[in-house]
Amino acid sequence: MTLHLRYRIRRAHCPDCGSVKTEKVPWATHAGNFTYEFEEHAAFLAQQCSTNGG
Repeated sequence: MTLHLRYRIRRAHCPDCGSVKTEKVPWATHAGNFTYEFEEHAAFLAQQCSTNGG
């Protein structure tokens, strides 16, 4: 079975500290129900994705 996960994590600029905050997602928790390999691959792909919607 193949699973394709497409999700755009929302980001917001914090006016107090000037940093960019990202929302927390259930598959990125310490005690998540996903395999380590899946979490690593999903995190890698998320970093490679464009943040401008294109």
